Amino acid sequence: MSDSHDSRIDSSLFRFDELFDDHELTRLMDSFFAATGVFAGIFTPQTAEMLNSSSQAPLCSIHRLSRTAGSLCNREVQSLVRTASVSRECLTRTCPYGLVHTACPLVVEDRVIAVLLVGQVLFAEPDLEQFRQQAVRFELEENDYVEAASGLKVLPEHQFQSVVGFITQCITLLANDGLRHERHLKLEKQLSAERARLKAIFQGSGDGIRIIGTDFTILDQNEQMERLLGVPKEQNVGQ
Repeated sequence: MSDSHDSRIDSSLFRFDELFDDHELTRLMDSFFAATGVFAGIFTPQTAEMLNSSSQAPLCSIHRLSRTAGSLCNREVQSLVRTASVSRECLTRTCPYGLVHTACPLVVEDRVIAVLLVGQVLFAEPDLEQFRQQAVRFELEENDYVEAASGLKVLPEHQFQSVVGFITQCITLLANDGLRHERHLKLEKQLSAERARLKAIFQGSGDGIRIIGTDFTILDQNEQMERLLGVPKEQNVGQ
């Protein structure tokens, strides 16, 4: 982004969710999942509150059925998201369930506006017996849990990081575009308000005021000038 933007419009005034159409962002996340089989979610940097995510996250959904498993999952996500936000670097961890996640800060004009969490993948084929034992431990339905585990995406680490880099760059680009759009709308609003203010001064002045172009054509005049001359504005403008 250029440093020449209007200093009155600070990026800190905007939240991540104000830069996107939520429905369109969800479609993007779902399309990303459909194309890659990799889950993606966007979180606030300070509180790790989810703003948007792929709708397909079967194993995570099953974890939430168990208070213990759900609580552990939430703590892991919050820790990873907050650490990535503070370090301003992408961090990769393997959670207690054996799933790999990477958290990347989304930086717009040197400010972390959100954190992208990408994962629920494995770097090796799943140990289904291990997942079965986890289901028993957290009192989850074994068959559903093992079926969800068997459907996890298995990727080489370098390929997974390439996928993470791609979606991070896409969303950062869209966030920058959203910020430019918000600035444009705000400038238009400011300009409209300034025009209204100047028009009020122009029309409310006790002095007769006429605006004349460089070719001496009358471009406009206020109501006081019309009263002084006794000639309607429409007959003077353009003359």
